[in-house]
Amino acid sequence: MKIKRKQFLLRVILSIWLFLLAVQVSCNIPTIRNPRDWVQMVQYSIHLPVDQKVLQQSSPQQWLDWIEKLSGEKPVMIEGQETFLRSRYSYAMFLDYPEAQAMPYLVEQVLQYVKPEQIEIDPYTYTDAEKSYTWQNLIVRLPGKLVPEEKILLTAHFDSIVVREGNALVLAPGADDNASGTAVLLEALRLLSDESFEKTIEIVFFSGEEINLQGSRAYLQDHDFQNIKGVINVDMIGYDSDNDGCVEIHAGTDPESQQIALLLQTTITNYQLQLQPEMLYENATNRSDHASFWAQQIPAILVSENFFDQQGSGVCPTNDPNPYYHQTGDTVANINSHYGHQISQAVILTIVQLAVPY
Repeated sequence: MKIKRKQFLLRVILSIWLFLLAVQVSCNIPTIRNPRDWVQMVQYSIHLPVDQKVLQQSSPQQWLDWIEKLSGEKPVMIEGQETFLRSRYSYAMFLDYPEAQAMPYLVEQVLQYVKPEQIEIDPYTYTDAEKSYTWQNLIVRLPGKLVPEEKILLTAHFDSIVVREGNALVLAPGADDNASGTAVLLEALRLLSDESFEKTIEIVFFSGEEINLQGSRAYLQDHDFQNIKGVINVDMIGYDSDNDGCVEIHAGTDPESQQIALLLQTTITNYQLQLQPEMLYENATNRSDHASFWAQQIPAILVSENFFDQQGSGVCPTNDPNPYYHQTGDTVANINSHYGHQISQAVILTIVQLAVPY
């Protein structure tokens, strides 16, 4: 099929070249004399379809590498200095603890793929019982080509926490919760930043999720959300101890949210990904940033591992919660890279369809 396509393209290019040559000769315009020059020019413009790019140019190890760095398993470079990200607790990150520098790390990674004017470091005020703090979200925009005012959001929280043990200011690795979701955003940016879409894609890294969804609430207070057409929020997708591939899709009761969930389910089927989607409607959870969008009647879904107790469509009769949830043991040692990467691909492929390749 590929050979026939190339032969067809060559015939078309040669026909165009001969026509232009005749025009150029008659009008005394300088000519491109070698048809191979046209072939070379056209070859530069032929790209792998974006869905195949997502499937072929991402790997479980690439996805896991982001998690290893975000959770302190591997060192990272920030402004030329090597350090570890031992904690992503919001208090630690924005009080400038030396091993909690996830925000500058993310900014440096994002700037490898987009121009500075495409990112927004979005500060907001969080006030606890004692004082006020300035925390930050990170927003990356891939402007749409046809209807840029319409936005599709891919979101995850990048903060972490530990409770009932240790000191979150010093050690809160959060490999599953939620370096696993943050890695999906970084992979999406790596794969999609040089592609074109009809609608604008916003990739949003929220802080403060572990403190009552502070980041997503602040985002909606600071930004016009009237033209948000859909949100996919990714939170905890790395744990699958029984290897059953069960993935929860929390759609709630809104019909438009359910349409996004069904698109994700169909994507899993059509691309033969090794996952079992569990659809959750009335029993969907509100325990992540998608709930902030639901509160504003914005279509949104949560994609998560088989964590919650709620019974959905009956695909996964029992749940498989991560026993290291909100503990210092939430490390890459307990991440199922094949499973999480399959979810990552499903989510990114669904974002591609929602934003519509241009």
